[in-house]
Amino acid sequence: MSVGVAVYRETSDGVDRQVSGTADRQISNTAGHQISDTVDRRIAIVVVASVVVLAATIRVGFAWAKGLLGSSFGFDESVYFLGAQHVVAGEFPYRDFVFVHPPGMLLALTPFAWLAELTTDSAAMAVAKVVFGLLGAACAGLVAWLLLRFGVVAALFGGGLYAVWSAAVWGETMLMMGPLLNVAMLVALLSVRRPGGAPVAGVVLGLALTVKLWAIVPLVVVGLWVLARHGWRYLVRFTGGAGVGVLVIVLPFFLMAPGRMIADVIGFQSGRPRSGPGLGERVFFFTGSLIGHGRLPNVVWLIVGAMAVVLVAAPVIVAVRGRVVPSRWDETVWWSVLASGVLAALAWAPSFYGHYTGFAAPALCLLAGYGLFVLRRNLSRVRVRQVVTGVAALGLAVLALAAGRVIAGGHVQPPDLAGAAAGHDCVWMHDPGALIEADVSGDQVERGCPMFVDRYAVAMGEVSVSDAEQTAALPGATGYQRAIVEQFRGSDVVLVSEIQLAELAPDTVAVLGAEFTRADDVGRYQRWVRTGG
Repeated sequence: MSVGVAVYRETSDGVDRQVSGTADRQISNTAGHQISDTVDRRIAIVVVASVVVLAATIRVGFAWAKGLLGSSFGFDESVYFLGAQHVVAGEFPYRDFVFVHPPGMLLALTPFAWLAELTTDSAAMAVAKVVFGLLGAACAGLVAWLLLRFGVVAALFGGGLYAVWSAAVWGETMLMMGPLLNVAMLVALLSVRRPGGAPVAGVVLGLALTVKLWAIVPLVVVGLWVLARHGWRYLVRFTGGAGVGVLVIVLPFFLMAPGRMIADVIGFQSGRPRSGPGLGERVFFFTGSLIGHGRLPNVVWLIVGAMAVVLVAAPVIVAVRGRVVPSRWDETVWWSVLASGVLAALAWAPSFYGHYTGFAAPALCLLAGYGLFVLRRNLSRVRVRQVVTGVAALGLAVLALAAGRVIAGGHVQPPDLAGAAAGHDCVWMHDPGALIEADVSGDQVERGCPMFVDRYAVAMGEVSVSDAEQTAALPGATGYQRAIVEQFRGSDVVLVSEIQLAELAPDTVAVLGAEFTRADDVGRYQRWVRTGG
């Protein structure tokens, strides 16, 4: 049986040769040789399953071993989960609370928000993290599947790289948008191998765009691919599919609050000041966390980045220099275009965090698998080829060990936090992750307790500053401070740390002292109980 890819196997003379006898179609690539479009299904299943198991072990197994599935929730993932709980309760982004992304992420988490009503908030979020980790493992499997046309070694290396590389792992051990974007991207790349897959590619990339605006990059690249390879008729189908994917998710929210949605999603992101690491440090985040950024001069990181960009662009350079028209470009050239576009977006982005590297991981891992295939194909000696394969396997092992270093949660919460929050109608906490871990977030949403979903988005909409300037700027965000005072007055307990107090204006702290009495400390939190309550 065939799975729609080609297979190369090493023969006795040490050269990768195409297995013949079962091909049902031939595809020309930029190197001029013909590639069979079939592979034995059993081989494909073993390869893909091996990669998926490895990726799942790292994403879910490591997080479980570190105790991070049901605790130590990060800020962003907690915002998304709390937002989903608001949606389940009938409160919607843009109309009822600030949310600076399209609504797709919140909708993706609503099943887990419903689960929280049957279990606990922290348990439901732990289940969600497992599912997102498995979704990341599926992405590794899709990378391997796409590379099977270049043989088992290429598929295992490219898929294995996605499985163990911190650039991909970082954002797939938390409830981040990366797994949703990447699975859509990879399904689209698989779909456009056939002209009839253009609408499917459009739909999944349209859905990805409802999660994060960055999906515009693969949407444009794949659209150009469809146009060049299949023509205008299929581009129309692709565009129609994308439109359906976007509208079915976005339109209901847009109709509820069109102005607020545009301001939150477009206005906030376009007006965001440049902050975070420079280009050199952004390159560092792609290197597998093997050594610290400060151990090498910044210029070294820039040189490494420039060399990597040249390698990424190599398939495009070869095609252009060979005067191959885009309609004849092999998919590897389009992978190169996609990777180049994504890297350009990451370099240009006003802010950058470690897990952003995951957006580039699919295309980079596909190119890595293809690159190993090309390298092995151009080595005639069997022993040298075996050494290259061994070095590649050793590299994956080293990256797998290093991946454990990037698997980390947010703040570790005090063990008695849930007990301190129990028995109160409305508990105010600065960190949404603390509300979830205390297992009170869902109940408080149902009760209508005043709270932010994303406090920083609210504040940054008022004082647009870099990340480094936030703590100093927040006391001057008068609207944000008034909202906190109103939330204090709707709560019967306030749990706040010294660091969080530094973000409050003097008048806000004065209200806390006048209307609440400091009762005791719960870990790093001061527990303030309403006076006379």
